[in-house]
This record gives sequence, C-alpha cells and structure tokens, in this order.
Amino acid sequence: MNLKQSTPRVGLFGCAALLIAACSSEPEGNSGAALTAAMQKSSPDMPAEIAECFGRLAEDELSANGRALLIAGMQQDEAGAKALREQMNFTDIAAAGMFMVSAGGRCGVPEE
Repeated sequence: MNLKQSTPRVGLFGCAALLIAACSSEPEGNSGAALTAAMQKSSPDMPAEIAECFGRLAEDELSANGRALLIAGMQQDEAGAKALREQMNFTDIAAAGMFMVSAGGRCGVPEE
C-alpha cells in the first residue's frame, strides 16, 4: 500500500485546526455546538436560546466550511477566514452570508 497516494492531504490550516480542537475544552471544530459557543463568546449578552438556535440551524443548513467561516468571523480570525474563503466555492460563501442575514429572524433576534 502506497501511503503517499492514499493519505489525504491536509493543509497547514487544517492541521492547526485539528490541534486546537484536540487541545481545547470548547466544542469541536466547526459543529453547530462550536458555532453556538463562538457566538456566546463574541456576544455575551445574547440569550443562550438564540445562540443555540443559530447553532442548530447552522448544523442543518451550512457546510462544515460555512460554519467554520462564521466561527472564524466571530473569533475575529482574519487569517483563518481568508484561508477558508480561498478554499470555498462561491455558493458556500454566499450561503454563510445569507444565513447570518436570515437566521436572526428565525431565532427570535429582535429587529432594530
């Protein structure tokens, strides 16, 4: 068996993300629970039910990279967000943006 051919290539960003997830007590990687945690951390005044709703919807509606992109934005991780955008297709990037526009109303965020 040729390991070079059968081993998937994981970029530097992917390796760093795996290490962070393995060493952190935060929910893993780019799950809906991780998005909920990132949202609660970036907006501590947000009610937990709303953040949890965002996490559940994101888990159902977004790709793993779409969730990771939103998490990077909430964590103000410009380099991580840029790396994700470079590997994502336009449809997934647009879906993540539209998700943030529409999920608030579906999760009970009051309009300003």
